[in-house]
Amino acid sequence: MSLLALSLARLTFLNCQEKQKMGNILESEEALASMSLSDISKIISRPLSSKIEWDGKQNLEEAQKEYFWCQRLGIDWISIDQDYYPDLLKELSNPPFLLFYRGNLSALKGNAVSVVGLKEGETQIVCSSHNGKMV
Repeated sequence: MSLLALSLARLTFLNCQEKQKMGNILESEEALASMSLSDISKIISRPLSSKIEWDGKQNLEEAQKEYFWCQRLGIDWISIDQDYYPDLLKELSNPPFLLFYRGNLSALKGNAVSVVGLKEGETQIVCSSHNGKMV
């Protein structure tokens, strides 16, 4: 479990690939906390909106709280670059950077069923099996 991964996951203004890029470059969560938006923009090779509010120190403090509660509640996570991350999720245009779980992670490699609710106000629910067949 990496505090840097939790800190990166909190950057809602970055997509998954950008978070991965940052994670590959940065050595620690403290390095991320000390960065400016301009520094982040240079790493991801795109301009960031001037409307983005970024406080690296606050981001780190919030990630530390999340880390504490995850440990206390027995919640772990995997990032998109780890073996157990589901292949079907990797196919999304902007997959989740982290997946949180509690229990047996190896269950993700077997047959499974997922139910995904759409945004509030939409009535459609999509169900699919882990092997990609619709049910």
